Amino acid sequence: AYACDDMRVEINPDNYRNSMLNMYSFSANVTFSNGFGFEEPDGTQSYVNCNTEHRFIQFNESSNFTGQQLQSLILSEYKKALFPCDAVTVECLTTTTNNNHTGGASSCDLSYVVDTTNLSVSDGCDWVAVSEITRITCIGDCVSTACPTSAPTPSYSPTNFPSQKVF
Repeated sequence: AYACDDMRVEINPDNYRNSMLNMYSFSANVTFSNGFGFEEPDGTQSYVNCNTEHRFIQFNESSNFTGQQLQSLILSEYKKALFPCDAVTVECLTTTTNNNHTGGASSCDLSYVVDTTNLSVSDGCDWVAVSEITRITCIGDCVSTACPTSAPTPSYSPTNFPSQKVF
């Protein structure tokens, strides 16, 4: 058991921009219901922090790490090798009537992928923040804007974005 297992955080949808969930370590079955979603549609603001900025791995560009090796290095930075956001669900409202939030909630599950595409390290070894080689995503049916006027559409394309961790 973990400190925040089965925790549910509900935010008034009118105040979603003022609230953030910070996951410093793993807890099972965490739900963050903010009435909006994981992040702004343009990606400029995330409402969930997965503690990747203050965790570092030693990275050598010439090591040719496999995806599995990189994932193991990343997870070794966290207690019991569990990524803080692995069991987090974000709930979002799906319908509106006269500018009022109504209806049930859609949701997405947080996940991460390892992505070293834009990583630049000097010759030798560098300490790299986990945030520089991971991309946090929310896979599910949250819509991309607050209070949509039409039915929600998937927040990802199944053909362009796999449902499992990619390396």
